Amino acid sequence: MNTADIVIICILLAAVAAATIYIVRRRKKGKCIGCSGNCASCAVSSKNKNR
Repeated sequence: MNTADIVIICILLAAVAAATIYIVRRRKKGKCIGCSGNCASCAVSSKNKNR
């Protein structure tokens, strides 16, 4: 593996880590994370909107 391969792998790992952090934070706040719409996070979000 040369330097370019290592750089590409690091960029991909950083993107995966950023996406995971984004999903975890949104899920903790009870917001939609972009799934099909019938998950527990969406249920909590719509329950809070109806109050």
